[in-house]
Amino acid sequence: MAMSEWLQTLYKRNAIRAIDRQFARFIAEQVGDGSSPIVGWAALVSFELGKGNVCVDLNALDASRLFDLAPAESMKLAAIMQPENALSLVAGSEVVGDGSSPTPMVLAGTRLYLHRYWAAEQRVAQEIVSRTNEIPMVSDASEILDALFQPDITLLRKLFPGWDEREKAGKLVDFFDITDSEKVDLLSLQSALENGASDAEILSLVHDNARLNWQKVAAAVALSYRFAVVSGGPGTGKTTTVAKLLAALVQSSDKPNGPDIKLVAPTGKAANRLTESIGNAVAALPVSDEVRGKIPVQASTIHRLLGAIPNRVEFRHHEGNRLHLDILVVDEASMVDLPLMARLLSALPEHARVILLGDRDQLASVEAGAVLGDICLGADGRYSPPRTATLSSLTGFSLAADDSVSRVSDGVCLLKKSYRFHAQSGIGQLAKSINEAMLPGWTGCCSVALRISRCMIWIRMCTLKPLRLPCRVTGTTSLR
Repeated sequence: MAMSEWLQTLYKRNAIRAIDRQFARFIAEQVGDGSSPIVGWAALVSFELGKGNVCVDLNALDASRLFDLAPAESMKLAAIMQPENALSLVAGSEVVGDGSSPTPMVLAGTRLYLHRYWAAEQRVAQEIVSRTNEIPMVSDASEILDALFQPDITLLRKLFPGWDEREKAGKLVDFFDITDSEKVDLLSLQSALENGASDAEILSLVHDNARLNWQKVAAAVALSYRFAVVSGGPGTGKTTTVAKLLAALVQSSDKPNGPDIKLVAPTGKAANRLTESIGNAVAALPVSDEVRGKIPVQASTIHRLLGAIPNRVEFRHHEGNRLHLDILVVDEASMVDLPLMARLLSALPEHARVILLGDRDQLASVEAGAVLGDICLGADGRYSPPRTATLSSLTGFSLAADDSVSRVSDGVCLLKKSYRFHAQSGIGQLAKSINEAMLPGWTGCCSVALRISRCMIWIRMCTLKPLRLPCRVTGTTSLR
């Protein structure tokens, strides 16, 4: 069967999309041969784009799973597409270039892209790398962060009497984010709380070099770097962190009215939620009314910020007509696809700072390109030696240094502590297991999803609450 016949058959079976087949037809017209292997590779690139993948790595292909077909059928198709010779076949085609001239597809190393997505990826990388540099800090930057992230002793005084005597030491370690218990006299700390010691006396018993609060580290990262990412799961305090960060940015600014800060989110619902949560968090900040008044709380969508034009794909703000702002905060950044991120970053003035917020394991973009996930891929809580020195001076914490950390990862902070559930609780361990199972790739996702479904049913049954499941006959079925 010829390549064009294969694609027609796959389209009729709904194995590929109409746009996949049409792009393959376009490539066949360009090369003048519908049976050429390059036609199949063009269809595959478009097919993978529909799955959220912006490129195809020709060296990492599984010939038994082309187009997600069964192994036997895939191998028949592989006989035509010749995966073993893919690099030479693709590189020698007139419809594939290196990006220096307009061609439908681009081969970058071993990765085959549609030209549009290759250009978008290059632009995002360029804009990010141009901002991977430190910003000189004001002399009182560490004092500003200390005041904003000081442990809430008032809350501790309310909680402490209700703790079991056997758990007090462990709960104090957790409350103060203590990483080295040997540097803290926990008995003296308990005694100080029981005897009504002052806040200053209590705080003096817990030195910063024995603690590690990731929210404070995240604020220090974003305060001292022109490109920063704050990622964390539900309940890790992203909103609280960004509110305190905005206060630090205002307090450290040399502008009378503070820096021009814009808050955006990918959707209207996310923007409204950001406006509400930031407003509540800012109202609770331990800052003066003057500082609070300079912190923006109104968020908009990315499209509104860029200036969407009805019935057109262009925006009013672009590389030739840049936005007027000093700092851009993007919430739910995991939902921003590659082309939109490229448009957003290219519309920023050169001096602008970028702060991305979101959960790298959640809410993937509808269109292709997991920008936030790719940025966070190499981040693990370590920083290059120069960055470690900067962050330690700002926070007082001891951080791990690694010479192999990239400049981009130097701007990333992963919030690791959940304030909704303890890491050692059942749900905490389940969440960790799910994330670790999904991170390596697609392998095992189905089994993970099945385990999640079973777990949720078990939880609902244990609480004796009816679980509503869809039923083709009655509409719903109650399961206890």
